[in-house]
Amino acid sequence: MHIRLVLLLASLAVAEGVPTPEEFLGFPVGEDRKLARFEQVAAYFHRVDEASDRVEVVELGKTTEGNPFLMALVASPANLGNQAAIRAAQARLRDPRRGEPAEADRIAAAQPAVVLITNNIHSSEIASSQMVLRVLHRLATDDGPEVREILEHVFLLLVPSLNPDGQIKVVDWYRKNVGTPQEGGEMPWLYHRYAGHDNNRDAFMLALQETRLITRVLYHDWFPVVLCDHHQMGAAGPRMFVPPYKDPINASIDPVLWRELEVLGGVMAMDLEAAGKAGVVHAHSYDAYWLGGTRITPLYHNVVGILTETASARVASPMEPGAARRRETTDTNGDAAGDRTGRRSWAGPTVAGPNPWKERTWHLGDIVAYQEISTWALLRAAARHRVELNRNYLAMNRRAVEKGEAGGPYAYLFPAAQRDGTALRRLLDALAQAGVELKRAAAPFETEGRSWPVGTIGVLLAQPPRAYVKELLGTQRFEEGSPGTREDDRFYDVTGWCLPMQMGVEAVAVDRAFAARWEPLDPAAAGAGRVDPAAPGGWWLGREDTGAYVAVNRLFRAGVEVQTLGARAEGRAAGTFWIPPGGETEARLREVADALRVVFEARAAGAPPGAAHPLRQPRLGLYRPWQANMDEGWTRLVLESFEFPFEALTNAEVRAGGLSERFDAIVIPAMDERALVSGSRGERIPEEYRGGLGDEGCAALRAFVEGGGTLIGLGAAANALAQRFDLPFRNALAGMDRKRFYCPGSILRVRVDPAHPLAYGAREELDVFFLASPALEATPGFPSRSASVVGKFPGARLLRSGYLRGEELLAERVVLAEVAEGRGRFMLLAPRVQHRAQAHGTFRLLFNAILRGGA
Repeated sequence: MHIRLVLLLASLAVAEGVPTPEEFLGFPVGEDRKLARFEQVAAYFHRVDEASDRVEVVELGKTTEGNPFLMALVASPANLGNQAAIRAAQARLRDPRRGEPAEADRIAAAQPAVVLITNNIHSSEIASSQMVLRVLHRLATDDGPEVREILEHVFLLLVPSLNPDGQIKVVDWYRKNVGTPQEGGEMPWLYHRYAGHDNNRDAFMLALQETRLITRVLYHDWFPVVLCDHHQMGAAGPRMFVPPYKDPINASIDPVLWRELEVLGGVMAMDLEAAGKAGVVHAHSYDAYWLGGTRITPLYHNVVGILTETASARVASPMEPGAARRRETTDTNGDAAGDRTGRRSWAGPTVAGPNPWKERTWHLGDIVAYQEISTWALLRAAARHRVELNRNYLAMNRRAVEKGEAGGPYAYLFPAAQRDGTALRRLLDALAQAGVELKRAAAPFETEGRSWPVGTIGVLLAQPPRAYVKELLGTQRFEEGSPGTREDDRFYDVTGWCLPMQMGVEAVAVDRAFAARWEPLDPAAAGAGRVDPAAPGGWWLGREDTGAYVAVNRLFRAGVEVQTLGARAEGRAAGTFWIPPGGETEARLREVADALRVVFEARAAGAPPGAAHPLRQPRLGLYRPWQANMDEGWTRLVLESFEFPFEALTNAEVRAGGLSERFDAIVIPAMDERALVSGSRGERIPEEYRGGLGDEGCAALRAFVEGGGTLIGLGAAANALAQRFDLPFRNALAGMDRKRFYCPGSILRVRVDPAHPLAYGAREELDVFFLASPALEATPGFPSRSASVVGKFPGARLLRSGYLRGEELLAERVVLAEVAEGRGRFMLLAPRVQHRAQAHGTFRLLFNAILRGGA
């Protein structure tokens, strides 16, 4: 039989065995008010796997809530059967130091382009988790030349949802409310357990399970040359964004990547226009400067990182003409639609948007169509440009190594002995997960006049992710007048993310090459715990290491007595934990020290320290509003990570009163006074989830404080508490426009009093992350109240990393304060001390405030 006929018959047999998504689901993909829940999506992926020799579905692991995290491998049967060799060859392209250069060049010419397409990381941006079913079906069944070319020349990694947990929640909430006034409304809770919409802001800290899983695909297992991440945006502006991005760009990123983005994004835009899809724009809203995004971080690894953003409907319900403007909808990034989507800028044709969209009813099916067309355009372009993509990837990795060898910087060095060994290990682990090579000095060495001992940790920049290392460990600064700094400009996300500063870890940049003898370092092997033996006077445990807080929580659970120094004593700083001797205490300490690698130092025999007083496990409450409050989610993750037991508190539970009988401390996550008191009142919110604490709830909180409780306000909530409870502080930045003050997520310098319980274990000068936070100033009533200023900005030179306009408005402003009332206290922590589970260097401020409640 003729070979072409054999292939045709085989493809027909496959097509007969693979149901269409419509047949499988019982409704067309993209139909109004119809959604496939994640288990249906997963079941369809597995069904296609069973019937097609072009598809293999793998489970990468479990999600935060235990759902399967799936990825489909899609390629020609020959390539799918040869996947181990393709992975090995891709690793060779990623690291030009392995093997002969000529071999790598041959691989680049022969290798299919490995492309990763991810969907639905933001769960309310639901369309891509539906669209992907249509793409998978065509790839598995179509025997036309276009699909054959793609299967032969692209090895596709296809992730149906980067947040299956949230996809399930969104679909369930939507289905529950179809046909009611709440149809298409937002859920009153986060769609990712901890991060909500911030789950794509975790790409360097890797605090979330889902981020860790996809990061392994990117930088350990497959090394794709292209990543495409499908999103949705506000409903009132253009219909779809495709790259290239808008300014500013980061000079550390290889220039070839910007050109590749123009080519691939241009093909996507061209195919959309050819299909009659209006409202497609580029160089709009989204920059690629900030390091922490799922679609941006790959650029720093020499991977083409593509973002698409398609206008949203009301989940799966149509958006009627003018509805987005009438409702003053905020887009899915939490910013006013006019600010982010720039709808007023797209009234007429421009080079970046030549075919403006004429407003009409917008459907889920429209979103699916735009995303599907752009996906096919990308796959076709990747197939036809696979050699260039592979060669460019190899060349960029070579240039990265060469630039690292040339220096400027040559290396970042970490002293092995740090104040906070736990933070150091966490930083090193994040680097290793992202594919960064870590070294340990096997012998002493010198650099630029400084001597370094054995055990020094080094990150050499002569490695493929040089740009990633340079930008993550270095500082960020902007020239005035550059894109982003002009009065009417805005940055997409944060501008200062230097990880050593955020984590309170010492890292030294060395510009010039030096000689040293290195050995590989496993972060899991860095540091060691210790319990000094024969300690009749008990043991000391300092708060300088954030691991001490986990240790103390474990000791509380084990029934071990823990005390703390209320003032400096016996050469130990105020706040140092003291564990008295007795019973099985030493054995319990050894268990904790071995697990956490903290150090318990012996205290000489004698009476208990005079400055010590007992601690107990605080009974902790965390306020959970009926709004998707991301700060509350991140706070929950940080508390759980450091093993603080707590209970969530809803509006009804607070209003019920009697809080002192249940809690010693209550944390209010970042929110303004209106959100705290009034909450959500939109028509699309069910009645039982509307409102905030109200006067009744606020009265219950005041009674809690007066009865001896500790009420902790984080970020904007510090000012909310000050306003609502008439505390002697006000926000000096209130009503300030961006032309006068603009701090789009930067690291600033603060001075604190380490003798105060709120700042125990901190240095006198501290780096804090500052974003949408208040800067407090004392009101005229300040001298008459029992208020303590614990931390404030110095008078000048505040900026450490990022961008700051209006520095003078922060000079001498208060950021940390305690106000006594009755038998209790308010604790005001104005900066985002637990920001996105990244700011380890200021976590202890929150922990200290909580332990204050248990003193």
